[in-house]
Parts: sequence; C-alpha cells; structure tokens
Amino acid sequence: MTMALAERSQRKALDPMVIQQVLLSGDLSKLTADQRIGYYNRVCESIGLNPLTQPFAYLKLSGKEVLYAKKDATEQLRMIHGVSITEVTSQRIEDVFVVTAKAQNAEGRTDASTGAVPVGNLKGEALANALMKAETKAKRRVTLSICGLGMLDETEVETIRQDPPPIVVEASPQRPPAPTGYVYIERVEPKSKGHYHWGDVVFSNGEIALASQKLLKLLEQIAQEQVPVEVTIEKNAKGFNEIVEARRWKEEATDAKPSEPLEPLPF
Repeated sequence: MTMALAERSQRKALDPMVIQQVLLSGDLSKLTADQRIGYYNRVCESIGLNPLTQPFAYLKLSGKEVLYAKKDATEQLRMIHGVSITEVTSQRIEDVFVVTAKAQNAEGRTDASTGAVPVGNLKGEALANALMKAETKAKRRVTLSICGLGMLDETEVETIRQDPPPIVVEASPQRPPAPTGYVYIERVEPKSKGHYHWGDVVFSNGEIALASQKLLKLLEQIAQEQVPVEVTIEKNAKGFNEIVEARRWKEEATDAKPSEPLEPLPF
C-alpha cells in the first residue's frame, strides 16, 4: 500500500525547474517529451479534467508553443463547475456576426463573452454554419472565462496563423569542422507577427541571432545544404543580435546586399 502511494506521488511530481521554465516564459517548446506529458497531466489534474480525452492540444504561436482548449475541455468544465448558459444574444455589425453568451456557475457568479465571425456575402449552408460557429465560440469562451482559464479555445485557433515549423538540421557524421571564422546553421525558426516576418537562427557555436525575411530563405537553403557560413552580426535598434550579411564557404557571396536597409523587426 505504501509503495503504491509512493509510485502515485512520483507520477504526479513535476520537476520544479520545468514549472519555473513554463511559468516564466510561457513557452512549452523547450520541454522534453516526458516533461510535456507531465505538464499536460498536471494541468488536467489541477482543474479536474480527464487527460485521456485529450482536452488540450498544442499550438505554435508567435514563437512560443502553448496549450489551447478543445471541445472536450469546455464540455467537462461546464459539468464540473455547474456552468449554465443563461442568455445568448446576437447582432450583425457590418460584415461581422457577433454573439454574446452569458453564463452562471454553481456558486452564482456570472460572466459574459462574445464570439464573432465574418459573414460577408455568405448564403445558405455557409451562412448557417458561420452563425452556429459564432454561438459556439461565445459559449466556449465564456466557459473558459468563468472557470478562470485564460487560454485560447479551439474555435479561435482556426483563424490564427500558426508559425511555420522550425527547420532542424541533423549534423552528418561526416561533416567536417567548420573553417576558422565560419559556422554551421543548426536550426532556423521562422516567425511572423502581422505583416512582419523574420526568424531565429541557431549556429553550431551556440550563438543565436535574428534574420530578416530577406536573409531567411537564403539561410534556410544554406542550412539544408550543411555548408559552412560566415555571418556578420550586429546589434539592431532594439538591442537584439541581427544578421546583416552572410557568405558561404569559399567566399561565395549570398544574394543579400548588406548595403540595402533590412526591413524593421516587430520588437
């Protein structure tokens, strides 16, 4: 009996360093597979959800990996906390259909949230689906809000542009050491925010620097080819390390012209 309790306690335990990393950065991408499972289960346990029903999923957003709530999460939360949708109202504002849902939990606390979808010139089944989606979004958002969870809902994720997957280069066993003054590109992480596009580039010497969209495609190609590269890195106006020039091994210049101004980064 004592051994069973100890094993159960060990399963629930989560490395304090993992908790600190997630809470301070809000980014789950740096966690190992075991740490992700531990964190996922711990979140479910803390709010009473069954992890076997997969109430959450991962989303790559603005350079960070976060959890978002799926339908199973909001359905279980409504049952656990006795949440009732007390009122649903709707209105059309130009080409947007807006639904407001009010909710009340078992303790009598109330809350309200909105769900909005563009309708434009939709007709028939497409319009009907959009109207139902707005109502669903409002109900799920108010459920998360009244239960104290400030996370995205599944219906919101559909309209969010996710970051493209990072390009990870596996080092070849036959890859020779980089010549003096040159490094290999180990990882390229494209990112975007609004109309701005840039990326983080990780080099074989451990250094990390930003790259504008102008250089990013070139660096991605060089990374895939596993060719050593010579880079010039300078502090930008915001104090971040930024790549302003890149040259392949054998002094083959890239198409980027360092004399041209690089596009501003959203920092």
